[in-house]
Amino acid sequence: MFPSSRLMVITERDLAVVNPARLPPMLRRLVRLIGLSETLRLTCRFGGARVSLGVTRQPKTKLRKALSEASIEVLAKHLDHEHIDIPTPDSILAQIRDASIQEQASRGATLAELSEDFGLTRRHIMNICAQKKGKSK
Repeated sequence: MFPSSRLMVITERDLAVVNPARLPPMLRRLVRLIGLSETLRLTCRFGGARVSLGVTRQPKTKLRKALSEASIEVLAKHLDHEHIDIPTPDSILAQIRDASIQEQASRGATLAELSEDFGLTRRHIMNICAQKKGKSK
């Protein structure tokens, strides 16, 4: 979904545009439990993989590379599973990307510029920009 040639640096300001209500159920649940920043870190590192919470075996070694100990404990307590399937971060990243496109468009960036910068078709850029217009009415 996202071109690998474009490195996204995500700030707290970027995270502020994410609407958890528009996320898939498992991502919403993770955001409720450990927060958006930790959820993004977890999904970027392990999205699409099954990860052990270490309830019965070795401690949560893999998770320690991405999350705080407090977040790991919350997941272990509330998810009730030995393993969890980590969703990909695509829907979070799409919201951040779309907000960036809308902001740049409002500053006067052309469809061609946005299309090239984000690796999307002109039609997709137009649809993203139209979403903002629909919300402001």
